[in-house]
Amino acid sequence: MSDQNSGTEAWRALRPEKRDKIFSVAVDEFSKGYNSASMNSLAKSAGISKGSIFNYFRSKGDLFEGVVSVTLTQVKKYLRGVQEQTSELSFEDRLCELLRSGFRFIDRHPRLASIYFNLLQSGDVPFRSRQIAAITRSSTNYLNKLIEEGQAAGELNREINSRRLAFLLNAMLERILSSYYTEHLARDIDLYRADRSTQEEWIELFGDLVRGRISGGREKQNKDGVGDGQ
Repeated sequence: MSDQNSGTEAWRALRPEKRDKIFSVAVDEFSKGYNSASMNSLAKSAGISKGSIFNYFRSKGDLFEGVVSVTLTQVKKYLRGVQEQTSELSFEDRLCELLRSGFRFIDRHPRLASIYFNLLQSGDVPFRSRQIAAITRSSTNYLNKLIEEGQAAGELNREINSRRLAFLLNAMLERILSSYYTEHLARDIDLYRADRSTQEEWIELFGDLVRGRISGGREKQNKDGVGDGQ
C-alpha cells in the first residue's frame, strides 16, 4: 500500500512491511482531516518516535502528499477495473455502472474516501491546487476515453467536443458521490448514505439524464390535448 517514491532515502530504505504499517496508520490519521491529524498520535499508533516520522518525511505536508498519492493510485486502479469490466456495455450503461461502482468504493474503502473527499472539499490542505488539478485531469481523461470509444462505436455524435462533455459528466458524478459521502451536501434529497434501493433510483435517474429521457413533458401534453388550447 505504501508509496515507495515518497519520502526521504531513509523512508525508501525501510522494509516494505514497516512502510505499509506506517502508511496504514497515516491513512487512518489523515482520514480525520489534515489539520486534525496528529503526528504524535500517528507515531504512537505506528510504534515509532515522532522524530522518526520526520526522518522519513521532511514535513507533515510531505507525508500527507504521499498518502494522497497512494489514495489516488488506489482510485485509478479501481476505475481501470470498472473500465475493463464494462467494455462490452453501451456508453450509457457504462456511465451508470461507473456511478454504481463509485457508491461501492465509498462503502468498501471509507478511509480512502475520507481522504479523497476531504481533499476536494477542504481548503486547509497543502498543495491542494496541484492535487485538485491532477484529480480533475485524471477523471476527465478517464471519461474522455469512454466518450471517444462511444463515438467510435457510433453511439455518440462525433461532432461533440469529447473533453467538454467529459468535464460536464465528471462534475455531475463528483457532486453525486460527494453528496453520498458528505451529509450537509444532500440533506433533503435522500442521497447521503442512501441504501442500495435508493442508490439504484439515483442511478436510474442519472441514466435517464444521459439518455435524454427527462424531457418530453410538453410533447406529452400536446398529444393528450392538454395545454395546446383544446
